[in-house]
Amino acid sequence: MMEHAKDGMAIPAYIGWDGCGSWQLGRLLSPDQDGNIFVDPYIEIDAHNTLVFGGKRLVATIGSKDMVIADSENALLICAKKREQEISRNRKTAEDKWR
Repeated sequence: MMEHAKDGMAIPAYIGWDGCGSWQLGRLLSPDQDGNIFVDPYIEIDAHNTLVFGGKRLVATIGSKDMVIADSENALLICAKKREQEISRNRKTAEDKWR
């Protein structure tokens, strides 16, 4: 945006960065005693180290462990946390298949 600016300044600053492909919300939201992070609406039984990012409908988990579950208006993601980096790689394939 600034490439054509005639009067500009830069101030060095470290503001941190979290890429969109990472589910490391533990740095922003506090996990519960079992390492879970839930964004409403949800109910859980015996969940451990699970991230649930709910949409408009209720997300319910039973016995989930080391999972990422994200619900949106047009898609539901259920993924092992250790494979989260594959999400961006496979997104285009999924979009092409379901359009």
